[in-house]
Amino acid sequence: MATLIRDLGNFGNLQKLDRIIKGIEVAKRYQCSLVISLDPIVYGKNAKIYSYEELRNAEINFNKDELFIGKDIYPWWDIVRVNVLF
Repeated sequence: MATLIRDLGNFGNLQKLDRIIKGIEVAKRYQCSLVISLDPIVYGKNAKIYSYEELRNAEINFNKDELFIGKDIYPWWDIVRVNVLF
C-alpha cells in the first residue's frame, strides 16, 4: 500500500485519499492490523498501529482536509505510508 500513495504527492489529490481508504477496508476485510505513517519531516518518526479490533469498532470518516479513525484525526495529505499487516 505504501507504494500506491507515495507517487500521489500532497494536498488535494483525492486518488491518494481513495487509496488510503481502500487500505483501511482491506485491513478490515481480512481482519488485519493497519499501520499509518505521517510525513517524518513534519511529524518526526512515528507510526500509528491499529489492531483489527480497533478498526472494526472505529468510525472511519473523512472530509476535504482530515481523515478520522475513531478519535484520531489525520491530515490525510500528510500520510506517507499505509501498510496492512497480514
